[in-house]
Amino acid sequence: MGLKPLPIVLGAMLFACCPIIAENWTTDYSVGLAAARQRDRAVFLFFTGSDWCGYCQALDREVLSTPEFATFADENLVLVKIDFPRKTTLPAGQAERNEALARGFGIHGYPTVLIINQQGQVAGHLGYRPGGPGDFIRELRQIAGLT
Repeated sequence: MGLKPLPIVLGAMLFACCPIIAENWTTDYSVGLAAARQRDRAVFLFFTGSDWCGYCQALDREVLSTPEFATFADENLVLVKIDFPRKTTLPAGQAERNEALARGFGIHGYPTVLIINQQGQVAGHLGYRPGGPGDFIRELRQIAGLT
């Protein structure tokens, strides 16, 4: 039984698209902080329960996945996602690193967004708020340490 060309082509196209999306976010805080220092930007540290937290999903859908936020982030932020999924398994060691980071920053609820300056200090704190990317970006612009 031979392989059907259409599913193979569609799968290859989907696979080719994924790195474009993924390269905007890292899951390693140390890498994100180093990149922020190198690029003279702040770290956008997003603590999320991506597959179970309704407000996390709303923030992602209504703000973080929009072209307006992508443009703003591209010019001002290094994006770091610290995920706490319940339905999927993280790579070995990632869950422990995420837990340690959440404890270190005193995270108790999701979603939590911290803006971290280049010295590794918390410059601002946000969560989900309705209003879309425009309101969210206006709040981000009010945070000291955001270049």
